[in-house]
Amino acid sequence: MRKKLPKIPDSELQIMKIVWASTEPLSSTQIIDSLPKKNSWKRSTILTLLTRLTNKGVLLADKEGNSFLYSPLISEKDIQKLETKNFINKMFSGNPGSLVATLCSSIKLSEEDIAELRKFLDGGKKND
Repeated sequence: MRKKLPKIPDSELQIMKIVWASTEPLSSTQIIDSLPKKNSWKRSTILTLLTRLTNKGVLLADKEGNSFLYSPLISEKDIQKLETKNFINKMFSGNPGSLVATLCSSIKLSEEDIAELRKFLDGGKKND
């Protein structure tokens, strides 16, 4: 049975996006340096977020010397699926058709976007 994915608040998601974008494990210093400059978090705040993510089982913290190297234990795609399901449940009462209708009526879709949507809908293909 698959372990339930944890909820990741926006602050932790900012950290995870940096870790997911890297092909190698990152130190806390590398993560801090990669955060947008407009972010005014103190180093201690970022270390707390890293600890929370590690405790949730989202990040692996490997001790190397006097520091840790962080790598993801959960894929970005898995979190995207979870957050999408939560969003559809919250905003559209669990009805994905309502999401698609809102999307189509509120955003200018290109011909390529429409063709891709049609392919998924016609084939019942899941984006795994």
